[in-house]
Amino acid sequence: MTDSEIIELFTARDEKAIRVMAGRYGVRLQRIAENFLCPEDAEECVNDLYLALWKHIPPENPAHLFAYAVRILRNLAMMRLRAQGAAKRNAEFVALTDELAEVLEDASMNTEDEAIAMADDRIVRFLNCVDEEKQYLFVHRYFYGESIAELMKETGFSKSKIEVTLFRLRKKLRAFLENGG
Repeated sequence: MTDSEIIELFTARDEKAIRVMAGRYGVRLQRIAENFLCPEDAEECVNDLYLALWKHIPPENPAHLFAYAVRILRNLAMMRLRAQGAAKRNAEFVALTDELAEVLEDASMNTEDEAIAMADDRIVRFLNCVDEEKQYLFVHRYFYGESIAELMKETGFSKSKIEVTLFRLRKKLRAFLENGG
């Protein structure tokens, strides 16, 4: 079943939409959630995602269902981490968000949601300007929350190559944003 057909099921309020979504993307969504949370919390977060999709489609009609779902899932995971308190936070996640925080801070934004939406748009435009290899590393590190070790396994690149590439990408992103990107 295609993404557009799944979205049609959500729009028609057919409960089959959740089963199809879970069958098609459930394993990947669980793995992404586990990059941020323990397995039990990740499972709850994925279930919360299905409820959020049920509530938001319609009126939303996402162009890319999986990307839309991952964005919601990531936000749910962040909220859960905040609720658990700083002492219990995943050290990898804190390091991951700190890497981007210095690049994406914008004091002119009125709300956190406004800042996130603006940052997402700017990041997409930035990623359209870099090659696929760099896009892959950036998205899998900062959007899916994969560790450097996972990226090494998936790409065959050395740890230093990945770290240097990500560092240079963050530097280019900062310049892109400063130049009105």
